[in-house]
Amino acid sequence: MSEVTATNERKSRSDALRNHELILQTARRLFDADGVGSVTMSAIAEAAQIGKGTLYRHFPDKSELLFALIQHESQSLDAAVSERIQSGEPAVDTLHWFVDQALDYALRNNSLLCEATDHAAGGEPASSVARVVA
Repeated sequence: MSEVTATNERKSRSDALRNHELILQTARRLFDADGVGSVTMSAIAEAAQIGKGTLYRHFPDKSELLFALIQHESQSLDAAVSERIQSGEPAVDTLHWFVDQALDYALRNNSLLCEATDHAAGGEPASSVARVVA
């Protein structure tokens, strides 16, 4: 492989990673401001100043984007928990901190979680899914 080809491939991967993060950040901002149900994929592409094709290459539909956001948030929480455990704080303090973080996560991501549940259930309301599970 030539040096130019390798450099171009690294740049493409770098651009793809940057676009992926940009899409997640933009979607999160719009979902928080306008509600998950009100935000279209077109609105996300426009706000992120990327083409619709770029958006759909990363996320074929809104459900995939929702799941990616939830995964991103979960990974952030996992990393914070790992750091906290490694810090040597007393276990009871870490437990209190974790409960606070878990509640914050649930509150911050409630609309994402409900909408993702709706999409996973084929559009059924989350309450219907909850009744079936219970």
